[in-house]
Amino acid sequence: AVLAESRGRVVIEADTDPAELIGLPIARLIVRIGPDFVDAVDAIVRFRPFVGGFELVWSDETTTTRSLVTRRGLRRLAGDCDLAIEDPTADAATITALDATGIDIIRPAGFGAADPDLLDSIDPIEVIGTIMRSMRTDGRWPTVICDEAGRALSLVASSPRSLRRTVMVGQASF
Repeated sequence: AVLAESRGRVVIEADTDPAELIGLPIARLIVRIGPDFVDAVDAIVRFRPFVGGFELVWSDETTTTRSLVTRRGLRRLAGDCDLAIEDPTADAATITALDATGIDIIRPAGFGAADPDLLDSIDPIEVIGTIMRSMRTDGRWPTVICDEAGRALSLVASSPRSLRRTVMVGQASF
């Protein structure tokens, strides 16, 4: 059964018969899987040849299956398929570690509405700054400065500090 369609992708339930997907465009199909670890493994194995990705939904009760080791194992099991995990409690360090393994984090709609402090605990600058890679000894990464039309004007080196200042003042800082 189809749950939703967005950004050119079709999200289907894990109880769908994989045979129903034969002939459909693999890259567009995403299977949404509930919080049970055994069900997740079973669904990934059953659907992997027929879909382009998986969206796992963790709940507060699935703390034992949320370890990075478990998530990395699911990433390997998913093979070339995309893997995203809906997890309202992932902190910046977890997001960074998962990004390094090719796992995306999805924040559920209304995240933080019940607990505004939880939303404030994720610093997007920290997350972006942590996942950026550089071969420079000072750890800065290359950043292209563009005008409103998208024309490249300059190449500079950025850091989490310069990124934070850019966001705070609304002007490029480097």
